[in-house]
Amino acid sequence: MNKKKIVLGILIFIAAALVLQVFLVPVGLDAGGCSGGFKTHISSKYAYEFGVMFIQEHNFNELQSYNYNNYTPPVDELARNMSWKGRTIYTSATIGLDGVDYSVQYEGKRYWFESYRWKITDIQEITEDEE
Repeated sequence: MNKKKIVLGILIFIAAALVLQVFLVPVGLDAGGCSGGFKTHISSKYAYEFGVMFIQEHNFNELQSYNYNNYTPPVDELARNMSWKGRTIYTSATIGLDGVDYSVQYEGKRYWFESYRWKITDIQEITEDEE
């Protein structure tokens, strides 16, 4: 009976360690498995969500209907500006709204394979002096 408990305890420990490792793996391991297309893949996967986040956080009007596709940042710009450190991934893009361009900074935390919880960390209006 003791041997069964020991084996069961070891199996539970190994399973818990594997699950914990999946949650704690850095972004670099996701990127390493994509053979060079990681930035474009993640940018494509989340571009629409970035546009929705921008409208809802910046200038959301419940009485107005939005076509979020109009506010989706360019995938190539998101990919070009992407970087990561540990489990955190960063990117930025320019999004236009009502004739005004905004620089939007995004930050994501890895929680599963190629899956991130994103938030906007900064929105700055781009003035003519900055261009």
